[in-house]
Amino acid sequence: MGKSSLVLVLVFQGRDQLSLDGGVISSVSMGKSSRQASLQCVSVAEGHSKAVLSVDCTNELLFTGSKDRTCKVWNLVTGQEIISSLVFTVSSSFIKVWDIRDSAKCIRTLTFSCTGKLSGHQGPVMCLTVDQKPGTNQDLVVTGSKDHYVKLFEVTPASPSSLSPSHTLDPPHYDGIESVLVQGDRVYSGSRDTGLKVWHLPSKELLQQVPSAHRAG
Repeated sequence: MGKSSLVLVLVFQGRDQLSLDGGVISSVSMGKSSRQASLQCVSVAEGHSKAVLSVDCTNELLFTGSKDRTCKVWNLVTGQEIISSLVFTVSSSFIKVWDIRDSAKCIRTLTFSCTGKLSGHQGPVMCLTVDQKPGTNQDLVVTGSKDHYVKLFEVTPASPSSLSPSHTLDPPHYDGIESVLVQGDRVYSGSRDTGLKVWHLPSKELLQQVPSAHRAG
């Protein structure tokens, strides 16, 4: 995928044959106390040689981007690493489209113009996700930053060119935020402090936290 900088965000389309010498998803045994927790580690995907910086998934596929400068696709049914025909990566200041059927050839570089700015963080924004509210013209943008905070922005076509957050989720993480996800009325955040937090979107309250969901390093 190139060796100039790290892969930070990715989205995949399509899938192809099983890759040779690929990674594998292994089940994790749980103790009695783990079964009672609402957040449980049930499997571990092993195959990247360095830290994983971004993940996404469908019902059958898991997508990962890593500091090892590779993007991987995993079949959640078979537990095997697979490859896809098209890969979208964001690295440095560019969005690139790759066709890995032709020796990972970059077939297009996407460029866009800025129409507005979401401001309010005191550190670099490391991740974001957008949740479209059904039946409205409003998008909820959730951002995570190196300032340890998760912020919410309500964006409409009539929003000003510079928009402040509608809410800041508190208490913050102990280190920078690396991933955020909206699922129904829940917001999930993952941090470099190795912890996970679950937030109730309507009330903006913290529902649960797992302080050491991953090993540091």
